[in-house]
Parts: sequence; C-alpha cells; structure tokens
Amino acid sequence: MIFITGATGLLGSFICKDLLARGYEVKAIKRQTSSMTLLGDAADKINWVIGDMDDTTTLIDALKGVEKCVPTLNKSDWKKALDDSRAQINDLNCE
Repeated sequence: MIFITGATGLLGSFICKDLLARGYEVKAIKRQTSSMTLLGDAADKINWVIGDMDDTTTLIDALKGVEKCVPTLNKSDWKKALDDSRAQINDLNCE
C-alpha cells in the first residue's frame, strides 16, 4: 500500500490516479472539508484517513500497513508538523 499526503491537490491527485491505474492500493489522509474534485472517480478507490497532518497520533496510525510514502502536501510548516514525530515516522520506514 502507498500512502499519499496532499492527495486532493493538483500533484497528489495526479499521482493517486496514476498509481491506481497501475494497480497499486492507495491510502491517503485528508481533512473532512477537503474537496476531492480533482480526483474524480478515483476518490472512491482510495482508502481515506480523515485527519490533519498536525495530529501526530492520526498520522502514525495512518501509516500502519504502508509500504511507501509519497509526500505531495504543500504545507508551509512541515517542521512544526513533523518535528515531534520524525523518529516514529522513520521507525515505520516511511521517509
């Protein structure tokens, strides 16, 4: 399974659709209010985690069972979101 951050954005949606077309299982995190317009029909084929990248617990739980991670989230404050959990994320082999 491949985990995508920023899946509802321009780059993330393109990557999700491409991975799904190649037969990969895709898991992604999104906020409850995120628009999935760019994903079209692909949105129904993604294993969604509802949450926020600033919530370390949700992020760590979301990464369980994930083999690879593709970070496409355009977040201006990655340092704040990941500093506390960097070691935990590396332990999950998702860099």
